[in-house]
Amino acid sequence: MLGTGESWIQAALKGLELSFQGQAVGVTAFSEELAHWLLAAADYVIVPSRFEPCGLVAQCGVRYGAVPLVAAVGGLKDLVQPGIGYTLRPLRPPGDALSHRADVDGLAELLRRVEMEAGTYTHRSMQRNCMEAELSWKKPAVEWETVIARLSKKHAS
Repeated sequence: MLGTGESWIQAALKGLELSFQGQAVGVTAFSEELAHWLLAAADYVIVPSRFEPCGLVAQCGVRYGAVPLVAAVGGLKDLVQPGIGYTLRPLRPPGDALSHRADVDGLAELLRRVEMEAGTYTHRSMQRNCMEAELSWKKPAVEWETVIARLSKKHAS
């Protein structure tokens, strides 16, 4: 795992690193170069965000063939189409322990499903679909230009 966050999360990451020496590393800083190396080596990129306007981490992972496992919010919801990753049900707002538990259970259930598909034709197809996905602004730009042109014609009439 890579990144910064609340101090208790960083401490937990370091604890996991100590518990699983040689199997897990928690880098509590940000390095763009290391982020690219990690995404290039990853089979999956997990982004269970409650709020994610764009989904850049998942988009970068998709470029490298890291299959995204994401919450159905913002840009993440737009990124994961059929054959390109997995979507969690929307996460509940932070609050009571029951909501938190249901979100954790949902993520665990999805991870079990993904684990069963790892290395299969389905997984390899998703990786290929990810790397071939069209993530440029070409299509949205044309759609936006069409809307603007339509509005301009209406206004001119």
